[in-house]
Amino acid sequence: MTWQAGFTLLLGIVVFAVLIKPLGIYLYRIFTFQPTSLDRMFRPGERWLFKRLHISTDQSMPAVQYGLALILTNFIWVILAYLFLRIQNILPFRLGGWASRGNRRYFQPIHQRSIVSQSLCCESCHY
Repeated sequence: MTWQAGFTLLLGIVVFAVLIKPLGIYLYRIFTFQPTSLDRMFRPGERWLFKRLHISTDQSMPAVQYGLALILTNFIWVILAYLFLRIQNILPFRLGGWASRGNRRYFQPIHQRSIVSQSLCCESCHY
C-alpha cells in the first residue's frame, strides 16, 4: 500500500469517527419526530415541496402507496445513475475517465450492469 492510499484510508476513518455521533443523534431526532437544529433551514423548502406534491404530514401512507413510491424512487435513481455515467467523461475533476482507457464500448456494459444490479440489490456483483 502506498502512503497516499494509507493516508486516504486513515482520513476516511477519521472523518467517519468524527461524523458518526452527530449524524446518529440527528437521525434519532428525525425518526422520533423531535425538532432538530436544521429544521429552520429545511422547513420552508419542505413545506413548498409538500404543497406542490399534495403531501399531507398529518396522514400516514398506506402500504400500496408506499410500495409504489419506493419503486418510483428506485426507478428515478437508476435513470439518474445512468445519465451520470453517460456524461462522466465531460464532468470536471475526473481521474482519467473511461474515455481515456482505450476501447470505450467495452466498459459501458459493465457500468450499465452495475447500475441495474445495484438498483436490484444483488448479493453477488462481481464482473
